[in-house]
Amino acid sequence: MKIGRDSYIEKLEPSSDGMNTVEGYENILKNYRDYLRDESNLGYGRAEKLFFPKSLRNIAWVVLKAAEEGKTVTVSGGRTGICGGSVPDGGWLLSLEKMNRVLGLKCERNEREFVLSVESGVRLNEISRILKEKQFPFSDGCVEKMVKSKKKYFYPPDPTETTATIGGTIATNASGARTLRFGPTRGFIEALDIIVLSGHHIRIRRGEVLAGNGYFRIEGEGLKLNFRAPSYKIPETKHSAGFYSANPMDFIDLFIGSEGTLGIIAGADIRVVEWPEEVISGLTFFRDEDSSLDFVEDARYTMRGVTALEYFDHEAMLLIEKLKKKQGPVSEIPDFPSGVCGIYFESFHESLVETEKCLKGWRDKIAEHGGAVDETIASVENRDMERLKVVRHSVPEEINRKISKIKIDNPEIHKVGTDMAVPDGKLRGMLGYYRKLLKEGGIYHVIFGHIGNNHLHVNMIPKNTEELERSVSLYRSFAEKAVELGGTVSGEHGIGKLKKEYLKILFSESDINQMRKIKNIFDPTNMLNPGVIFE
Repeated sequence: MKIGRDSYIEKLEPSSDGMNTVEGYENILKNYRDYLRDESNLGYGRAEKLFFPKSLRNIAWVVLKAAEEGKTVTVSGGRTGICGGSVPDGGWLLSLEKMNRVLGLKCERNEREFVLSVESGVRLNEISRILKEKQFPFSDGCVEKMVKSKKKYFYPPDPTETTATIGGTIATNASGARTLRFGPTRGFIEALDIIVLSGHHIRIRRGEVLAGNGYFRIEGEGLKLNFRAPSYKIPETKHSAGFYSANPMDFIDLFIGSEGTLGIIAGADIRVVEWPEEVISGLTFFRDEDSSLDFVEDARYTMRGVTALEYFDHEAMLLIEKLKKKQGPVSEIPDFPSGVCGIYFESFHESLVETEKCLKGWRDKIAEHGGAVDETIASVENRDMERLKVVRHSVPEEINRKISKIKIDNPEIHKVGTDMAVPDGKLRGMLGYYRKLLKEGGIYHVIFGHIGNNHLHVNMIPKNTEELERSVSLYRSFAEKAVELGGTVSGEHGIGKLKKEYLKILFSESDINQMRKIKNIFDPTNMLNPGVIFE
């Protein structure tokens, strides 16, 4: 039944045909162990059954059968999350990795943009590959137009973990370095396919199902939803904590960032855009943090086409330097001076003339703020861009290696990494607060991340259990300070099972009760992703 021009509800005929099912916790633990964990520090969970659906009807069968047998269902995608959302605590586990088909391509906006239809298990690196090679598993008029076009296309949201699935990134409203220009995942989702616990398939097209007078009223095919849309205020920053709220409110946005607690995201239509004619990427260096901040606060407003500004503090650059020496002559890491902070910058341009002007503009801006102009690495070549990506990705990898070494003698130790973002004009105060408390606490740490969005990750690396307890205490203090400054407790990774107590710092009990009421509309028995966002 239609609920908009292209939005509808359909009652599915549930079916287990073609779906692989693994039964028994011991069997899963022995043969499918990795499905019981993600990249958080929660370790391995427990599940009685593991399902690999290949269709909407398979998913409907699982949720209806689970309701019949009184089982909970935890949804798993690429298992790249760091908040424990896909780690099951009993019940059934539903992996969407077999829902990995690219289904269609639509022409949009005078063919400068296209909309790609995908199932939720398609990984980001696969989307990038398909768009780069223009190789689709089907052929139609839109595909022919894209293939014939000299233009290249890309999907702008760019989380660091490219093996993440599209469904997982939608569930957390993920972002990345280019969020500075393009914003997070939300802005590129044109439609969603949701399976709710009644077994219904809801197809939602952006802009078609809006809250009227503050209420969503949706009815059809035996499904009736009537509830107040969220009305609390969310921070004016990058934000991925709890249910989205806006006025007016679009029904599709309720599911984006809801971490799979309201329904199962089975597929999506995502907007892909033209790759620019020219791209500048570079790595520049400053002797101190204040100069780095001055440069960023200036460049993000004045540099034409800027898409990304990423920060690496002294410790982060030291990790990179040590890795380069360890790798020797074959290292892809470029040469850079010692004892510096690093800023990765990137800008998009429409012509070579514009690019040449902007290259000079970057040099002038770096010099104006005391940066190492002569040692700056800036390029428009793809080869050099890839080398700079190695630098960006090596920092978290080296941090994880340090933690792994500590774990050998002290297995309970884990990294404590922050995800707070603050509004413009507040980062200097937030960073000063980080430095003050970290110095007092005596915890080894590395700070890096999306400085252009005032969203830096503090990675605390404790050596023992006492330092771990101190790091966790510091995390709470940092969350309180971020909220005090008008920011959020989670900029891009969500709440999951690990950050529920911090949600209470950001939102009032009344606000959280609004979220609970909405959760109860879709999942009155707390069957779906229990323990995620809410207790």
